[in-house]
Amino acid sequence: MMRERIPHFAAESNAQIVLGGKEEDDVVVADIICDAAHGYSVDPLGKDDSTEGIRAALRDCFALGGGTVHLPVGSYRITHRIEVPSFVCLHGDYADPDRTTEYGTVLLCDMESTYRLVGNRVNVFRMAGCSALIGLTFCYPHQSFENVLPYGYAIEIPGKIDNRHYYMFTLKNLTFLNVYRGICCSIPVSGVSHSHEQLFLENIKGTFLRNAMRLTNSSEVGAFHTIEISPRYWLHAVGCEVPQDGETLQKYCERNLHALIFGDLEWQQIENVAIEHCRTGIEFRKGDRIADPPLAFIGEFFNLRIEHCFDGLVVRALYIRLGIEFARCRIAAQRYAVINHSPPEEGQLLFCGCNLSGKIKGANLYFSARGCCGERLVPRPIARYRLPRRVLYHALANGICNDGSADCTAPLQRLLDEAEAAGGGIVYCPAGRYLLAGEIRIGAHTQLRGAGMHITKDLARGDCLGTTFLCFSAPAVTLCGDGSSFCSAKLLYPEQNAFRPERFRDMRETVAVQGNNIAMLNLYFVNANRGIRIENSADFLCKRVMGGFFRNMFFLKDSKGTIDTCLANAIAVHFVSRNVHVRMADWESDLKAVVERVYPFSRANNVLVEADSSRVEIRGLFTYASHTFLRAAKSEISAVNVGFDSQPPGEGCCFELTESGAEVCNLLRDACGTRGELYRNNRSVLTLCNCITLLLNNSTNPDGDIVENNPIKKQ
Repeated sequence: MMRERIPHFAAESNAQIVLGGKEEDDVVVADIICDAAHGYSVDPLGKDDSTEGIRAALRDCFALGGGTVHLPVGSYRITHRIEVPSFVCLHGDYADPDRTTEYGTVLLCDMESTYRLVGNRVNVFRMAGCSALIGLTFCYPHQSFENVLPYGYAIEIPGKIDNRHYYMFTLKNLTFLNVYRGICCSIPVSGVSHSHEQLFLENIKGTFLRNAMRLTNSSEVGAFHTIEISPRYWLHAVGCEVPQDGETLQKYCERNLHALIFGDLEWQQIENVAIEHCRTGIEFRKGDRIADPPLAFIGEFFNLRIEHCFDGLVVRALYIRLGIEFARCRIAAQRYAVINHSPPEEGQLLFCGCNLSGKIKGANLYFSARGCCGERLVPRPIARYRLPRRVLYHALANGICNDGSADCTAPLQRLLDEAEAAGGGIVYCPAGRYLLAGEIRIGAHTQLRGAGMHITKDLARGDCLGTTFLCFSAPAVTLCGDGSSFCSAKLLYPEQNAFRPERFRDMRETVAVQGNNIAMLNLYFVNANRGIRIENSADFLCKRVMGGFFRNMFFLKDSKGTIDTCLANAIAVHFVSRNVHVRMADWESDLKAVVERVYPFSRANNVLVEADSSRVEIRGLFTYASHTFLRAAKSEISAVNVGFDSQPPGEGCCFELTESGAEVCNLLRDACGTRGELYRNNRSVLTLCNCITLLLNNSTNPDGDIVENNPIKKQ
């Protein structure tokens, strides 16, 4: 094993569990508490400027190698833009505005009133790659309904102005009370636009006066889940000036609010969105990224509701041969429920089980009145997991090495065993490199957690912070007790060089699961031969698991659970800072090697999901360059919003079923311009609702390549 010392991670940790907060869906482990008691100049009463204090806490966390900065309950005045560094999560104390008027951590956005979109006095936050904002409420103290003031976007994701601003952004549990413009991605500055990759939105609620989101130029799959846009959040707000006349505010929004503007987003997976009282619900437009053919929005909507608007869906551009899928949606508009301005040679719009009120106009619009998704507009809840005991076990405080120079297997196992024997807890491995020569086992009610509360990956030839386990055995991690969990880490096999497929070993799974109520959250696999094997497990949750998988991502046997917002793309091997991890001299550094060596290997070998005698709910799953999307035997599968891009030419299969049942709603599929196979059925029932396949000359064919062949049901 080749090793080298990594000098830039903290040698000790002062991390602690945040107690007494309102967080319900996770336990908060804070590397830094941003308050006066911990040396940071912030004022929770909102009188003094807290900008520099928050900046200092974020810089200090970045210097540790990444992690979580917790901003406690209070109101904090912000006057200048704050940069959230790579691998750092700024976490507030979240309170759901639909359940309480106690907002927890509130940011008083004392910014410049301007029509400019971005700038130092304009945006409250600018996000670097692999950063996160969680549990914050935004309030503009000088905003008044009697004299509406223009402001730039509260949150800016600038895109690839450099490697630190390109990949993976998490925005979760955010409330916007009276915001003029909310969130933007890749806004052109001085005529130049930079693309970004992978934005994850979860539980975003608020009142917006001009634009809730303007998201453009994404070159990799993002996922948006649970967005609520409504005047009611300002009307019912506490602690800021509130409009006295709700009807007048509603009419203002119906004249001025263009809620969501999407342009040049690839393969977006969107679920549970509610928009009310707006001029335009969603506008799809061309982005600024140069591509051939020209790109526009490609994506899937499940459970979309747009009401009390002038226009519902306004489509100005579509990607040729693909398009947008809508399932179980309701759109009510004064003028157009749907208007498609794109020409007939561009993509298609598919509607399944949708209720549209208003005029419908344009080419390539296809409707199915019913389907497997049903017609009830009831949002599915966000998947949660069984929280661990709120007791923290520090890896560094127990002598565990985090610089990659010594084997951590035995001391880390002792700490995990100690936590399990005490009834459970969180074994925390702060940012660093943890060398695992052997297998570690996570017992009942015990969690192994890395730095941060979000998913991260290395930034190509840039930073490689956060928590990484350098693995040399398979499995490297086994979750073997009820209620165990594994969160917020990257896993890398230094000796598995996918650029040299002739030397790539056929190893067992990286993570094994044996038990009930087990969770795997925010995990990034760089070069897994096989990803996760789950056996005899009930109610498992795999949420935001991503990376490169070469023979299998998920293998399920005699198990029941949920796969939520996961992605496989063998390009993950490119995003490894080889000069910092370990000496991997023969790993390539350009994308040409990925295309010529890595992708052919994954296309020939990878079965993304293999299920045997299992019941699985899939919501948001995407793969690029796999051989087979789903292979199931004696299993029941339900799936919403899935994508299969770059299937091997002339071979491969999307669904391969034996004595199984599968219901799939919203499928986008690219078969490399050749046919491949959509399904193979052996005594099985496959029901597809909303299927678009990118094949030659099928842009105006709503059926794509689906062939009527019982027992398949085509909707």
